[in-house]
Amino acid sequence: MFVTRTDHRARTRALIERRLGFVPEESVVLAAIHTDGRDGMAARFDLDSLADPAHRTRLIALLAAPLRTARPDAVAVAYYTHGGILPLAAIDADITALLGDLGLLRHATILVDTPVTGPRRADLGIITSASTARRQAVHRALDATAETSLDTYRAAVAFAAAGVTVPAPLLGAVAAWFTDPAHRDAAVALITGAPEAHARRLEAGDHDDDLADAVMDRLFNPLIAAVPTSDVAAHRAVLTEVVACSPPRHQVAPRTLLALIAWWSGQGALAARHLEEARTIEATDRLAVLLQQVLDAGLPPGWVSAEPS
Repeated sequence: MFVTRTDHRARTRALIERRLGFVPEESVVLAAIHTDGRDGMAARFDLDSLADPAHRTRLIALLAAPLRTARPDAVAVAYYTHGGILPLAAIDADITALLGDLGLLRHATILVDTPVTGPRRADLGIITSASTARRQAVHRALDATAETSLDTYRAAVAFAAAGVTVPAPLLGAVAAWFTDPAHRDAAVALITGAPEAHARRLEAGDHDDDLADAVMDRLFNPLIAAVPTSDVAAHRAVLTEVVACSPPRHQVAPRTLLALIAWWSGQGALAARHLEEARTIEATDRLAVLLQQVLDAGLPPGWVSAEPS
């Protein structure tokens, strides 16, 4: 079952771990492969969850819809376990049946039974608090901030994009700006590259359905979905800093936006960890609840199933 060239095995493993953002343990991963070089979905199951035949059949069947949507050229299957090959036979047979039903080729099948040398799933989403002095400076700025705007957030992102530490007063102003959910929605428009006018209208509290749909389409609609660019890194840096420097009540919006960026970038496990942290503080946050539903349904970002240009 595990006849794969060494170089092929290494490339496949690297692809899977990059998509997941961590090294799985006692898991099976199915990764969509596109010959045009596009990234694709990667689905991971704990091997223990597949032990019961009936439950295994139901879980594996859940992959049918996203695989049909993604339309990959092939699927790579990777087992991460120290338990040997024999216990995997029944699981692999069910995966083979699924791929056969969908008319999909198997790109490779690999067994990874070496010690974990990269980040573990438990390491995902950990944001270490900033130094006491920096946190205090941000808190003072947060409490003193009177007026903020989308431009406040833009300025912080510009500092991060230039590789410069965001000044504490500006970071505090950003944290204060995020207390209004409408401002968080404006940040979504900015992060996804929606027109400036959309972000301004959202910031002002415009609840027009067509406006909301135009922004959400950039995330979900395969016909016009945006692909994350390198610009997202600066947003991620600012949001992480706000979490590291702010009191818990001011962490919900940036944590939720970090979850959005992770999901949009194809890192579902990281998105789930950020959402877990956000919803521990505020369980009913509207965007967090929506993202939780997206993750629970296994819905990929729109660009994953977009036709190649």
